[in-house]
Amino acid sequence: LEVRNGVVQRDLGRGINKVAIVDRFGRSIGISFWKVGYKEGAVAMSILHDSHNISVIGATDEEMALAVNRVFELGGGIVIVKGKKVLAEVSLPIGGLMTDRPPDEVVKDLEFINEKAKMLKPDPSLGPHPIDTQTFMFLTCYPRKIMLTAKGLINLQTGEKIPSVW
Repeated sequence: LEVRNGVVQRDLGRGINKVAIVDRFGRSIGISFWKVGYKEGAVAMSILHDSHNISVIGATDEEMALAVNRVFELGGGIVIVKGKKVLAEVSLPIGGLMTDRPPDEVVKDLEFINEKAKMLKPDPSLGPHPIDTQTFMFLTCYPRKIMLTAKGLINLQTGEKIPSVW
């Protein structure tokens, strides 16, 4: 990826977005770049198995910040942003994971939010429900060698932190 003024740049033409994990208590943030495919917008959520920090994937830093800040304002949830506008959100005020709303309402909201996520043009590898996929993308017990956490890129076999730029 191109580095400009010491800052790694996304490559939206190749579907590479900035991704970040924000510690739910504000202690740290891990940043990396993955092929997610969003051409515009950002998706942030407080459902991040199994740490339940905040994950955000986006086409611009501004959209990512708006989405994350809205998740914090909601006390947890899922937020989709495009430009300077929140397109969809689901509030999850119980631990950032659950709601006390009727299940049929929540199902409709989740279907709606997945449709809005598709408007951001995710890579087909995310499947038909990009929001559901994002909840598991950063699962640290997943059988991968490297994973992004709120502490940065971690070698899951050794526990060592890997620099994002080398």
